[in-house]
Amino acid sequence: MQKGIRLNDGHVTYLGLLAKKDGTRRGCLSKKSSDNTKWHTKWFALLQNMLFYFESESSSRPSGLYLLEGCVCDRSPSPKPSLSAKECLEKQYYFTVSFSHENQKALELRTEDVKDCDEWVAAISHASYRNLATEHETLMQKYLHLLQIVETEKTVAKQLRQQIEDGEIEIERLKSEIAAMLKDNEKIQFVCYIKIRAVSAKMMYLHRIMHDEVSETENIRKNLAIERMIVEGCEILLDTSQTFVRQGSLIQVPMSEKGKITRGRLGSLSLKKEGERQCFLFSKHLIICTRGSGGKLHLTKNGVVSLIDCTLIEEPEGTDDEYKSGQDMEHLDFKIVVEPKDSQSFTIILVASSRQEKSAWTSDISQCIDNIRCNGLMMNAFEENSKVTVPQMIKSDASLYCDDVDIRFSKMMNSCKVLQIRYASVERLLERLTDLRFLSIDFLNTFLHSYRVFTSADVVLDKLITIYKKPISAIPARSLELFFASSQNNKLLYGEPPKSPRASRKFSSPPPLAITKTSSPNRRRKLSLNIPIITGGKALDLAALSCSSNGYASMYSSMSPFSKTTLDINKLYVSSPITSKIPDEGEGKTDKADEVSLCKQDISVREEIDNDQIQSDEAEAEVSPTKSPTTPKNVKCKNSSGFPTDQRNGDKEFVIRRAATNRVLNVLRHWVSKHSQDFETNTELKMKVISFLEEVMHDPELLTQERKAAANIIRTLTQEDPGDNQISLEEVLQMAEGGTSEPFENHSALEIAEQLTLLDHLVFKVIPYEEFFGQGWMKNDKNEKTPYIMKTTKHFNDISNLIATEILCSEDVNVRVAVIEKWVAVADICRCLHNYNAVLEITSSLNRSSIFRLKKTWLKVSKQTKTVIDKLQKLVSSEGRFKNLREALKNCDPPCVPYLGMYLTDLAFIEEGTPNYTEDNLVNFSKMRMISHIIREIRQFQQTAYKIDYQPKAALYLLDRSSVMDEEGLYEASLRIEPKVPN
Repeated sequence: MQKGIRLNDGHVTYLGLLAKKDGTRRGCLSKKSSDNTKWHTKWFALLQNMLFYFESESSSRPSGLYLLEGCVCDRSPSPKPSLSAKECLEKQYYFTVSFSHENQKALELRTEDVKDCDEWVAAISHASYRNLATEHETLMQKYLHLLQIVETEKTVAKQLRQQIEDGEIEIERLKSEIAAMLKDNEKIQFVCYIKIRAVSAKMMYLHRIMHDEVSETENIRKNLAIERMIVEGCEILLDTSQTFVRQGSLIQVPMSEKGKITRGRLGSLSLKKEGERQCFLFSKHLIICTRGSGGKLHLTKNGVVSLIDCTLIEEPEGTDDEYKSGQDMEHLDFKIVVEPKDSQSFTIILVASSRQEKSAWTSDISQCIDNIRCNGLMMNAFEENSKVTVPQMIKSDASLYCDDVDIRFSKMMNSCKVLQIRYASVERLLERLTDLRFLSIDFLNTFLHSYRVFTSADVVLDKLITIYKKPISAIPARSLELFFASSQNNKLLYGEPPKSPRASRKFSSPPPLAITKTSSPNRRRKLSLNIPIITGGKALDLAALSCSSNGYASMYSSMSPFSKTTLDINKLYVSSPITSKIPDEGEGKTDKADEVSLCKQDISVREEIDNDQIQSDEAEAEVSPTKSPTTPKNVKCKNSSGFPTDQRNGDKEFVIRRAATNRVLNVLRHWVSKHSQDFETNTELKMKVISFLEEVMHDPELLTQERKAAANIIRTLTQEDPGDNQISLEEVLQMAEGGTSEPFENHSALEIAEQLTLLDHLVFKVIPYEEFFGQGWMKNDKNEKTPYIMKTTKHFNDISNLIATEILCSEDVNVRVAVIEKWVAVADICRCLHNYNAVLEITSSLNRSSIFRLKKTWLKVSKQTKTVIDKLQKLVSSEGRFKNLREALKNCDPPCVPYLGMYLTDLAFIEEGTPNYTEDNLVNFSKMRMISHIIREIRQFQQTAYKIDYQPKAALYLLDRSSVMDEEGLYEASLRIEPKVPN
């Protein structure tokens, strides 16, 4: 019999207890007996590759041991049990442990849980020393590989560390070398820095010169563009010193052969067409042209008028026959009397389309006349008062041409030959506005356009009131010193009140003017004591007054506050001794004249006669208004140096007070006539101006013409302008509410074109120019900041959508072709009506993707229609900054509706390129000037209305939005009509 193998029994027992305590797997299993008949439940414990079993979990000594090295453990199917044990066997799961020895019987085990069975099978399958040895060998190989990597990294790190150390040494060496080089080159660097600063300053200087050249050439380009349009040419426009002021259409009333004015109502369209003139006002000349074919201009007879020879009469008085026949022109006409030095005088009668347009024209013409006359008058007006001329006063004032912390100048001169302002503080701009020595028309227009950007209307008005009440503060200190300089009184400090008791506005009533009647009974004479507005560097025409000790104190008289006159009135001259009693021409009866005694001099009487005596009176010897008022041919005023100093200073102070009064009235006149909306929207401002003017009119020292000027301004503020009698946009919209529109085919192309032009102009003309500042149409709150610009944009898009909807609403291709051709005809008529906005509305609608993709439709459109479309698209193309459209606008007369987007693009370019304020918080007045020029062109087209009758049916069709589709709906309709063709 073979002997059993002896084992270390104690160690086996120890391992069994260790397995029972910390075994990999422990639990009860059923073990089949050796006779294959019975199953016995034992408690098994797996430790490494040894499987111990105990009689129970509480047994302290293992009953047996199985060595699992090299065995295989698998699940096995359940044996076929007897019928009686079927239900119990269904809940038992079997697995076997097979040993590699052939004679060794497999160990059969079973559990009652399938999960427990799988876990035992997995645990026994992995309980092999060979597997552990294989895993250990794999881990050792990985460990050795990692050791090699670590050693390699250490070597690389050591090399990098060495390179870093070498680099640090090199850096230290380079630092020392650089420090040595910097130390050696300090002087060179300083020289380079100085040179860079010099070059930078030179670059800024060149930039400034370039900017000035661009600004100056802009004015030259404008003049040359107008000169090229005139067929006969116009040499005076080649004068670069001339500044363009305004242009527009006026009606010229013809003169009869005998010199009488044929002043009809101009009610017929043909008469208006024949008398229509395109007028261009420059700082020195007025150009009057007629429009020929192709947009070219032709000079009329006496079409080039030199303003220095002109006298403006704003309210010409008609004859009795004209008033009886009712042939008046509703006070829209004004007269320009031209008295050339080398030819016979003549008169030009021009009629504006509205009171506002007339006020704008007369204000600018009057200002230009005053500016141009300054060269001959200002030299002498102050000579006998202060021993210094106004040009010397200007030259001595460094603040007019030297940059300071609160003002910067450009190199370009304005119309008064004074440097234009580039940047300035608000205080300096107000100071320039009220400087009594000059007033440039371009500065005044720019200031009134743009003052809302940097100040308020109340501030401007308060400044004017201050100048009126304290006129001495309107002249800089240095100029005052020169003005009041004499051998006994060298200077008058700025702010120090003059010694004369008349320096204040609060004074007693002056003595009356003594005049005796010497004039012929059949002629009407009027004493013209005009103090011209000091503008454009012109001095006051008061030299004759200064020759008298108190002559100025007597030059006022009572008058009707609303009598018609102009602010640009006749001059005062020194002439032969005349004393006369003068009837008031405006009242039609003789008023009692005031009397005064004039010392050693007399006043010339400027004759104003009836229209039928103009030519005969012109032949008489009179002093020309263009000549110096202080140096007539035969008479010189006695030098004022013979009078006491206090008396002469009193005369000088009177001159300043008169100049201040005229400046305030002049600025208010421009403000009220050109910017009436400021007072319409601000009732408080309006009442403040009226109250101030009424206070001015109660000034006992106020001259007659000054009183009339103040009364005219009040009348302009209080009377409603009848306007152009054109229907308003609000009235059109009210009439369109609740109405039913007729279909497109019921309206002719002419009707639609006319009503579309009328609507476009009504929408365009109501845009206030304040909305063009600040680029508000591109802000988030654009509907609040620029509501009228946004309404114009919406109107443009609505019309474009209406056109596209009308084309796509029909599925018949022939109907669509007819609609397209009809809209093209409408666009061509709009072009003839100068409605370029409508041309762009229609062409942009035809170029929409939903319309452009209709290939079958466009194939049937006639070649003639396509040619017209190409011509219209070329006209309104954005190429070259709307080059063709700008040229068309130059060659057409108002009324006209330009494309607003063109101007908005220009304004956006200016706004984005230049800020409103500099870093020093100075107003960028150059930017305001550029924006003002654009606004001037826009307002030119806004002010002239179309003579088109409102037709409710066609207008209602254009305003009906009930069936208009949006962009998405239009494209869907286009796809339904002509679906996409697959490639």
